[in-house]
Amino acid sequence: MTWKNKLSWLAGLFALFLSGVLGFQVIVQGITGLAQPTFWWARWKAWASGMSPIDFFSGQWNILTTDTTGWLVMFLVWAAILIGLLVLAILSIYSITVIISAAKIKFVSKRDDFLLALREAFFHFKSVFWAVVLTQIASSVLVILFSIPVIWLGVNNTSILKLILLLLFFFVFLAVAYSIAMIALYTVMHIVVEDYTLSAAVVGAWNIFKQYWFITLEMFVIQLVIAAAVAILTVIVVGLFAIPIIIIGLIMVSNQMYDISAFLPKLVLYLSIFIMVAVASAYTVFQLLSWSFMFMNIEKIRPHSRFVEFIEMQILSS
Repeated sequence: MTWKNKLSWLAGLFALFLSGVLGFQVIVQGITGLAQPTFWWARWKAWASGMSPIDFFSGQWNILTTDTTGWLVMFLVWAAILIGLLVLAILSIYSITVIISAAKIKFVSKRDDFLLALREAFFHFKSVFWAVVLTQIASSVLVILFSIPVIWLGVNNTSILKLILLLLFFFVFLAVAYSIAMIALYTVMHIVVEDYTLSAAVVGAWNIFKQYWFITLEMFVIQLVIAAAVAILTVIVVGLFAIPIIIIGLIMVSNQMYDISAFLPKLVLYLSIFIMVAVASAYTVFQLLSWSFMFMNIEKIRPHSRFVEFIEMQILSS
């Protein structure tokens, strides 16, 4: 379905920015956040002493705090950034809703109708928007809560007990972040597929996750494996395109054709970016469609974990 509907890749491009809010990104952002809490702490202490904690304004903080024009420039820059991020977030959330709507149409009517999905997404956008906002708030609160003990352990740098506690906090954090990500995903599925309200969708998402948490984990791991395979394959494809161009460039340099050869590195760069963006966009569509079809089938077939069944068979056979 992803391959046949290449127009959906455009939706995948926008969905790429926030699709992780409903999956991997909650965990990835959290790990990144937990890896740097003592760094944040040092920056905020620097801010309290009158220095900017933001690299963008480093070296210009005194000008901004004493010059009215500096504050105006800072306000305009941040206003433009925030408006741009808001527009991007709206497009991304709408694109996620469109892709899930397309899966619903395919599941119900057995046909691909991307234009119908574009129209249906409007009816669910508001609820999906607030679901994403709540997820972002929940993940931010999670990072802050887990950062407090990590900052304390970083400041009180002692013994091997610190490492054990950090590992404990890390694994607990992963479990909570994973739960938030999957409940958020199932919440959006309930909103778009089942026409639930936001509150009812959260309850339904919790019930699905509670009942099928292991199968959800299996799907999550499968998606990670596929993502890794796609990333490796993309690097190989980029290399197959780039290596001949690089060889041609070296031949041109050896023949002193500098004007033409100077353009080739840019060509390699632009081609690589295009391929990686196209693959990432297509994979985002594939990922959301996969979760959508799993969700729509899960109550119908009430699946059992193949891994658990395998373990049970091994125990029974022994």
